[in-house]
Amino acid sequence: MKLYHNEYTRQSLMYTLFTIKNKKPEKINKIHLISMN
Repeated sequence: MKLYHNEYTRQSLMYTLFTIKNKKPEKINKIHLISMN
């Protein structure tokens, strides 16, 4: 679980940085929601 949590945190950070860089949060939110399922 700890490894999974770290991986999830790392991916979330990447999504956040990607969102800031591209300024398209609506697109990233969709990708993030899909990956959570």
